[in-house]
Amino acid sequence: MNHLWLVAIGLLFLIVHGSKLSRLYLILIDEKIPFGRFLFLYCLTTLVNLIVPFKLGEFFRIFVFCLATKRIRTGFLSVLLDRFFDTVALVLILLPVELLKKREVADSTLLLTVFVVVAVFAYVVFPSIYLYLNRYLIMNRQSKGAMGSLKLLELMNAGYEYVKRLIHGRYALLVIFSFVAWLFECGILFLFAKIMLLEERVDISGYIQSIVSAGHTPLMDRYVTFGIWFMACATVVTMIYGIVRRELFFRKAK
Repeated sequence: MNHLWLVAIGLLFLIVHGSKLSRLYLILIDEKIPFGRFLFLYCLTTLVNLIVPFKLGEFFRIFVFCLATKRIRTGFLSVLLDRFFDTVALVLILLPVELLKKREVADSTLLLTVFVVVAVFAYVVFPSIYLYLNRYLIMNRQSKGAMGSLKLLELMNAGYEYVKRLIHGRYALLVIFSFVAWLFECGILFLFAKIMLLEERVDISGYIQSIVSAGHTPLMDRYVTFGIWFMACATVVTMIYGIVRRELFFRKAK
């Protein structure tokens, strides 16, 4: 591969992951995780995500950020929100492309669209459902299981309020970061196809299908291999940076 092309792909890869990193950092900004540590944790968890199929590496990311924030709820919901906004941007890109091409919507696109619609609907209607169920359970608190249901309802409401606080005033930026990441990722795939002289057509919906099914194509294999090497180097560099800045193992005084 020509070195100039390699540099171009590297720069695009930096933009992609700079956008994804910024999105997650914006979600967790109130946690005041030292930036050196955050850089290392992002690179490490992204590397694991590239190596482990079916996006199972997200469970590792949840575990890591639960440890980093010292709160299970924060670690779980922050990664869940990061995935949600990533999916929103992807659906907003895929649906118009597939509909304009007047072809059948891919199963992966349909599944992701349903997920986004259901998640948004649940978020919008939850406050009214919470008020109704809370009043109903309090009025019938003598019934069997009412107190347990009330505790579960309060736990769900605490999670809702936390999510609401996390995205308040930030959702537009989160969507923008997601759009930038996906558009430049499409650019990387296009460059790989051109450089490698692959006959394989760059198809972002096919790319998503291959992620879900852990399928292998020449384009995907080259892209993932490049990503693993890139993120492995980035993990080592950010680890050294975090140690030098004393941000990897030590939390700065607030």
